[in-house]
Amino acid sequence: MKGNNLWKMGGILIIILILVGVLFFSQNKENREVIRIGYLPITASLPLFIAQEKGYFTEQGLNVELVKFETSNQVIDSLVREDISVEAGTSSFVTLTALQTESNSIKVFMVNSFTENSSISSLIINENSEIKEVQELKGKKIGSYPGSTMKTYTRLFLEKNNAFDENTQIIELAQNLQLPALSSGSIDALLTLEPTPTIGEFNGISKVLISAPIETDVLTPWVAGTFSFNSDFSKTDNSKKIEMAFSKAVDFMRENPKDSKKFFIEYTAITDESLADKVPLPNTLKKGEINKDEFQEMSDLLLKEGILTKRVEVNLIIED
Repeated sequence: MKGNNLWKMGGILIIILILVGVLFFSQNKENREVIRIGYLPITASLPLFIAQEKGYFTEQGLNVELVKFETSNQVIDSLVREDISVEAGTSSFVTLTALQTESNSIKVFMVNSFTENSSISSLIINENSEIKEVQELKGKKIGSYPGSTMKTYTRLFLEKNNAFDENTQIIELAQNLQLPALSSGSIDALLTLEPTPTIGEFNGISKVLISAPIETDVLTPWVAGTFSFNSDFSKTDNSKKIEMAFSKAVDFMRENPKDSKKFFIEYTAITDESLADKVPLPNTLKKGEINKDEFQEMSDLLLKEGILTKRVEVNLIIED
């Protein structure tokens, strides 16, 4: 009898352990899943780089995979398809464009916002170029990023400065091809984003013709980038943990600007710390800091210019 009781107690103990294991597995399954985060290799994505390298995702019990893309269109397409769960620093124009037809597909939790005094864009020319005024670019070849976003902004800037006509060509170039194209003379100027202007000047390839062209003549302030979840992921507990990790990264960036710049090196075209020191930090705003009215004004301007075809209610796309 005593032996039978021991067997019964052992069986009960085994059942309890199995139940505990199942409960533990169900509670932690979400955390063990790989969370794919899409990004562009530009300075605007710095909070992601900091969060990854400082271990802020690991602190939240998350397993993340960083996925590099070449254009914002690719990032947002992947986010809407749910190939990735999070995007970091993607063009807000592309985000808004997707939301015209997929109104519930994306939830924004941070943005990058720039002004003339806190800018990311520059119009640069070859170091040996004799161009003095932006109007001299009319009828010439102007480089820009691939995709609809920067090509549109480049055209708007040139038009507003009487530097665009039917002979002007806007050439779409991947970031790694931009400075070589400018150096070789295959383009006459380049409207680009950091860190490309700083790299070009640092290496004696280029010089700045116009600082902050977008922030000055196209959109002020320019809510240039978004950090977003796809809709399904935004409803999970892990989305809150991702947001906490990014928030901690933004705090680090603000409190340690010089140390933050070293994280450019692995993820962007910046090659060393002396160059990184010269690159400006992105102006990243957390969810509670986003001025929704300014974001809406930007969206409405894009609608007025015919760039967007449908009004996007910004208030509805900011994550609750």
